[in-house]
Amino acid sequence: MPNTPKIARSLLAVLLGIGAASLLIFSEEVASAARAGALLAFSSVLPSLFPFLVASQLLIVLRVTHSAGRSFGGLMPLLFRQPREAASVLLLGLLSGYPVGAAAARSLYEEGGCTAEQAERLVALCNNSGPAFVVGVVGTALWGNARLGTALYLCHAAAALLSGILLSIGCPPVSDERSLPAPEPPSFFSALVRAVKSSALTALDIAAFIIFFSVVIALLPEVTSLPGQLTVGMLELTNGVQLFRLAEAALPVRLALQSFLLGFSGLSVFCQVAGVLEGSDLSIRPYLCGKLLQGAIALLLTLLLFPLFPQEVGVMLPLTPSLPLPAFTLLTALLLDSLLLWLAAMLLFSSLSCKRRTK
Repeated sequence: MPNTPKIARSLLAVLLGIGAASLLIFSEEVASAARAGALLAFSSVLPSLFPFLVASQLLIVLRVTHSAGRSFGGLMPLLFRQPREAASVLLLGLLSGYPVGAAAARSLYEEGGCTAEQAERLVALCNNSGPAFVVGVVGTALWGNARLGTALYLCHAAAALLSGILLSIGCPPVSDERSLPAPEPPSFFSALVRAVKSSALTALDIAAFIIFFSVVIALLPEVTSLPGQLTVGMLELTNGVQLFRLAEAALPVRLALQSFLLGFSGLSVFCQVAGVLEGSDLSIRPYLCGKLLQGAIALLLTLLLFPLFPQEVGVMLPLTPSLPLPAFTLLTALLLDSLLLWLAAMLLFSSLSCKRRTK
C-alpha cells in the first residue's frame, strides 16, 4: 500500500505528541522517575558492569582470546559454528551480564576474530544476564531463596547454549585453521587506555537507556494482569521480574515467566545492544530472533524442571537503590567478580607465556 509509510509516520507523530504532553502533565512523576533511574544506573548497574566492560575489551585487544581459544575453545566450532576465540567471549557473557557479551562480540569481530554472520549470532549467544543478578537479585532479594535463583540461572544459561546450537543449524562450518590476523597486539597501557575510553562510552549509553525506560514505565498505568505485567517486563527486565514475583498465579507459572524475561532481556537491553553495535555493519535482527528463542526455551525448561526446584519462598525485599541487598547478594557479586578477574589474569599469563616460548 503506497500510503502505509505516511500512516506509520502519522501514528508515530501522534504517539510522540502524546508522550511530550505526558512529560508536561506529569512533570513531577517524570522527574522522580528520572532521578530513580539515574540513581539505579550510577549507584548499582554501572559500578558492577564497568569493570567487566574494560576486562572484555582488554582480553580481546591484547589477543588473550586467541591463545585461550586455541587451548579451551575446541567445542565452539562443533556446537555453535563459531571460531575457537569466541570461547572467552561466551564465558564473559555468561558471567558478567548485559550488555558485556554484545560489546565483547563486537570487539572480537572488529579485531578480525570472526565473520559478520558469526558475530551477529555470537551477540545473541553471549549477551546474557549474569549470575549476580539472577542469583542475587531474583533469587535472594525477590524470592528469599538463593538456591531458587541458582536453578533459574542454570535454566537461563542452558537456554542460551541450546538457542546458540539451534541458530547455528545450516551455517557454514568453521575452518580449524582459521586464526586472527598476524599484526602484534598493542602495548598493555595503550590497550588499557583504549578499553577504558570505549567502555566509558558504552556505560553512558547504558545509563541513558536505563533513565529513559524508568520514565516510560513511570508513565504507564498500574498493571495487575499477567499480559500487562509481561508487557512491562518486555520493556524493562528488572521491573518485569519484580511484578511476576507479586503476580496472582501459580509459582511455576511465575518462575517460568521470569525465565522468559531473563532470556528475552527486554526492550531496554535491546536498545543498549543497538547502542553497542552502532557504527558497525552488524545487524540486530539475529539478536532479536535469538533472544525470543532463548526466552521460549528458558520458559519450557523452567516448567519441565520445576519439580526439581527448591520450593521454599522467603520474604521479598524492595529493589530500590537506597536499600542494601542482603549480605549474600553482595558476597555473590564479589565472588563472581573475583572469579572472573582471576580467570582473566590466568588467561593473560597463559598468553604471555606462549609469546615467550615462541620467541
